[in-house]
Amino acid sequence: MKDVKFNFASKLVIASFIFLAFWWSYIQILGTTDDPLNYWFAFFYGLVPFFGGIYSLIRLINRTDKSNKNLIRAVVYFSLGLIAWGVGESTWSFYNLILNVEVPYPSFADASFILTMFFWSFGIMYLARGIGLRISFKNKVTRVIILVIPILVVTISYYLLFVFARGSTFELSTNVIKLFFDISYPLWDVVLLILILIVDALALSHLKGEIRFSVLMLSFGLVVSFLADMFFAHQTTYGTFYNGNFVDFMYLTMLTLVTLGTNALNIDVVPLEIFTNPSLLLRQREEELHEANIKLHERDQLLSRINEQIYKKNLELIQEKRKAEALLYNITEAVIVCDAETKILLFNRAAQSLTTFTEQDASGKFFGKIVNLFDAKNQKITGDSIKSLLEFKSGTKLTNLVLKRPDGRERYVNLTASKVIVEKNLNVYVVIISDVTDEIKAEKAREEFISIASHELRTPMTIIKNYLWMLENKKGGDLTPKQGEYVEKAYAGTERMIKLIHDMLDISRMEQGKLELHPTQVDLSSVLAEIASDFRIKAEQKGLDFKLLIDNNLPKVRADEDKLREVIINLLGNAFKYCDTGFVHIIAEASGKEVKVSIADSGKGISKDDLPKLFHKFGRLDNSFVTAAESGGTGLGLYIVKSIVEAMGGKVGVYSEGPGKGSTFYFTVRAV
Repeated sequence: MKDVKFNFASKLVIASFIFLAFWWSYIQILGTTDDPLNYWFAFFYGLVPFFGGIYSLIRLINRTDKSNKNLIRAVVYFSLGLIAWGVGESTWSFYNLILNVEVPYPSFADASFILTMFFWSFGIMYLARGIGLRISFKNKVTRVIILVIPILVVTISYYLLFVFARGSTFELSTNVIKLFFDISYPLWDVVLLILILIVDALALSHLKGEIRFSVLMLSFGLVVSFLADMFFAHQTTYGTFYNGNFVDFMYLTMLTLVTLGTNALNIDVVPLEIFTNPSLLLRQREEELHEANIKLHERDQLLSRINEQIYKKNLELIQEKRKAEALLYNITEAVIVCDAETKILLFNRAAQSLTTFTEQDASGKFFGKIVNLFDAKNQKITGDSIKSLLEFKSGTKLTNLVLKRPDGRERYVNLTASKVIVEKNLNVYVVIISDVTDEIKAEKAREEFISIASHELRTPMTIIKNYLWMLENKKGGDLTPKQGEYVEKAYAGTERMIKLIHDMLDISRMEQGKLELHPTQVDLSSVLAEIASDFRIKAEQKGLDFKLLIDNNLPKVRADEDKLREVIINLLGNAFKYCDTGFVHIIAEASGKEVKVSIADSGKGISKDDLPKLFHKFGRLDNSFVTAAESGGTGLGLYIVKSIVEAMGGKVGVYSEGPGKGSTFYFTVRAV
């Protein structure tokens, strides 16, 4: 959020949060549960949203640009919600500090909190309209999002707000007023969460600057609000709530985030150019990329047939030559024919459009003077370099080239070149250039989307994992056996999701060429011994024969030690995962200028037909790998292993005699 500038009010809110966080920490150190210090803490953190909402309304009055009416309404509703919450929190503290009595249920404070949720739901709807979100139900992805998000939120909320929070003791009140509040709290929690998640899913990738920061703060705040209400309901049900506990800190965090989001939303310019088309999500981009790849494959097949069926036959006779030239001149791919000196003989219409040179300008000129091609290392591809590639073979293909045009624009292209023998000692060179700019941009957009999505997912998933850990370790109170089972499964699923996000980020860096390696001299024997000691307990638990077999005087290797450990742990973890009886052996041996490390096991084995399918993304085999839910894997481990080993200059492989006969995965690394 480098584009976000914090004004004085935002800085004051952050400073207040830090002060109150220290206050809360002091309460935890003292261990007080029924002390004025606790009640004053609740009173003062209620002032943060109260004055934050009033400030936002005052700032709105002085705003010069009021053209975006919907955004203005959003600021008003969020500000009113903050003020209502502050009034409710003050009322709550009034009962404890002034009247010195327990807060009745329902009270004026409960009415204020319900009113806050009402205001915020309208604020989200006007925010969506203010940023230009238009929901088209003609779009398949949009229909899925609108359907799936409410179903997921309602399902998860039922278990969290009723099964976990209320437990078996929850019964609906026969009093009409109490019944209203019993239903309103969870209902508004669900509504707010559904609305903000739909806005995030459809519009977040289009936002930037302060408006993006505002939506993120509001989103995080409402998620924290949902979790805080869940824990509050749980503690009040089981009688463990007291002012100044962790739930109050969660409410403080939520109010700080929503206050910052509301303040950032109140800006003097239209935050976003209104867009009318539906958001292009990952699935749409993948579909477009798939269609583009199909077209590209069809073009390659067409060009191959042209090379094989036209040039060898039509260039033998003048009449056939004219037919071929007419055909080549009008096809959609750029075709250039050069003589033995790489001077241009034919320059079709597509080549003229691609390079901006006319046929008259190009005829008789050297290939390199007209076509400015550069490879990934920014080295120019000349006619002579193409000719040298065809010295000992009849065809070649170069990809990921950049064509620089005289007008300063650049296009991404692939090049296919063929040498055609017209007669003895007379050759011509046919160069076909395919413009793949759109396909490259689509691929880069897909990779960028995966990277951003993974980064955005990692932080909330880590927070969820931490809360689940606290639940599992009874930080929020004792759980029933059934609740403990639910929390344990949720924790395991969260760990799998975090591992998947981590792997996706690694793959994104690898595919973008951003994998950083720091090679040093590594004592492989020590690394293997240290890792093996970590796995011995698991081997004893499963009753496996676990051995470390290392050659005497094994040389040191040159590698990135952290990445090397990741490779070994990944392969060793797979061996233990799919081997229930027998043995797991680590074998390290010198082989010339390399060191070969093998992980052999007597596990399920792999059929020969399935061996080539490994080391690919999500490469999971039915006969040797169980489902992701059972194994806890992501299907990306072997692909990452292969990428790391090859980046360090080594090789990776596997061999197995078949199902039920075990398998051996190995990799090599350079010796010092």
